[in-house]
Amino acid sequence: MDEANRIQDGKAHALWDDLNRKEEAKPAGEGDFHDLAGVGLHLCATDLTSTGLMNKKHFDDLSTLWDQSYGDYVRARTAALQKQDPTTDWWNSPVDVSDMPRFQYKEEAVGARIAGALPRSACWPGWACWLSPRHTFPS
Repeated sequence: MDEANRIQDGKAHALWDDLNRKEEAKPAGEGDFHDLAGVGLHLCATDLTSTGLMNKKHFDDLSTLWDQSYGDYVRARTAALQKQDPTTDWWNSPVDVSDMPRFQYKEEAVGARIAGALPRSACWPGWACWLSPRHTFPS
């Protein structure tokens, strides 16, 4: 059973690593493109209300911290149980986990959201000038 768990764990890690790599590569360039395309106001508003790309990164950071604390808890708990009774397969046995770490989402501070949205808002004056009524489009 331990071999099957190890194989499945390896497959799961490969899938999660691939997904995380793709997600990390996407928002960085995507935000810059949208700023140039005039969608910066929308992205800035979603970031300020904790519903945009910055909030996804914030959630991912919190999730990563929780994953680390949960992994530490599982390793310490498994080691303690193995020390208590080395003959039991604790990985596939019911165990009291009432003291395990719980994930708790905390919204990013307003100041941090504003600081993150400021670079996007720098594009607005340029777009306002370019889209002003006096602007003539080339024929």
